[in-house]
Amino acid sequence: MIAPCVGEHSLHVTVSHGYRNQWYDYIKDVVLASLDVALKQHVDLRRGLPHDFTRYMGILGMREKQKQKGGESPAARGGVGAGGGGGAGEGPGDGRRADVEKTVAGLLAKVVACAPLVLDEAADSRARAYVRERLPPLLSQAPHDLVRGDPEKEGDDEAQLEAVRDKISRKLTFASRIRLHRQNSARVKAEGELCVLYHAANNSRDYHGKEEQALEFDIDYMQALNQLIQAYPAYVRVRDLLMEGEEEDKLQLAQVLASNGIIARLDPPPKKP
Repeated sequence: MIAPCVGEHSLHVTVSHGYRNQWYDYIKDVVLASLDVALKQHVDLRRGLPHDFTRYMGILGMREKQKQKGGESPAARGGVGAGGGGGAGEGPGDGRRADVEKTVAGLLAKVVACAPLVLDEAADSRARAYVRERLPPLLSQAPHDLVRGDPEKEGDDEAQLEAVRDKISRKLTFASRIRLHRQNSARVKAEGELCVLYHAANNSRDYHGKEEQALEFDIDYMQALNQLIQAYPAYVRVRDLLMEGEEEDKLQLAQVLASNGIIARLDPPPKKP
């Protein structure tokens, strides 16, 4: 219930659950991705529109169509087809609108047929959008988790924050156990011969207050990055990262992720005296 407030300002708080996480949002991504695939497969989508398309479509054509439904003929209006400025057969009733409707229906069917090919791509886009829009991960004050400074202070010193992250990065070894700070705080997407890790570690507390945060890696790093995302909340030893190539690459990957505040390191238990 909303209480009336007379003569002074009122404060309203809106809490949204599942914002931009509806079937509508996912299907929108599916349709857009399907359209790109269909464009490559069907030449009909690449054909030009009729040169006089705007003369019988849009608000003008719609009004003409409504008049025809009302029973008013072009001759009675003294318009198109009755010496009113257009030649015979150029009115909205000459079938051109019907041709457009038929063509659009046929092309949409081809686009929809491509949908099964892009379901995963659209899911990645939805996950990427979530990472882009979410708040930065709320971190504990545990020593291994302290890579963002005091989460209660908006004006954290960037130089100090970078120094803390670099310190954690330098301490990493092949025996270190690492994981994402929080679930759904990062997502990997293949883009050409690169894999791009989109993350929320440096997101602003203001909605879209910063540019999208992303790191680019060679495609060989994709399996290891997905391994960390899927393993959460479990930790993964650096030496166990799934990568081909040099062992040193595993440690370098972990160091890059730590220096950007994307992963937490599980400190070893203190040695007994």
